[in-house]
Amino acid sequence: INISKPDQIVGNAVVHQIDAVILPDNLADLLRPQLPPLRRFLEDVVAQGVPQYNNGDIQGCAQRYQQALEALLLLEQLPADQTELVRRALASASRQDARDAAWTLRSAIDQIRVDFDQEV
Repeated sequence: INISKPDQIVGNAVVHQIDAVILPDNLADLLRPQLPPLRRFLEDVVAQGVPQYNNGDIQGCAQRYQQALEALLLLEQLPADQTELVRRALASASRQDARDAAWTLRSAIDQIRVDFDQEV
């Protein structure tokens, strides 16, 4: 960076004109809108569950989704319709094998994500 015009008086300030602007390397990350904590939590759960499932740890993926949905119920911050959706998904998943349970629970997570996006 070079100073092309030093010591310019502007009002009661001294300004130096420069020929470039320094931007942080992570500018795109800094400017990206931040997700609310609940939405970010769901994104993290899915981001961790997908590779688990794809790498053959289907039981682990189903457990991750189940624990996430149980945590949402404990927080008591979901609207009544989403709370009922979560309860139905958990009940249904408890009677299914790991593969079907993972999909049932993921479907509930995705529905909450869609509902959340429509509210925002």
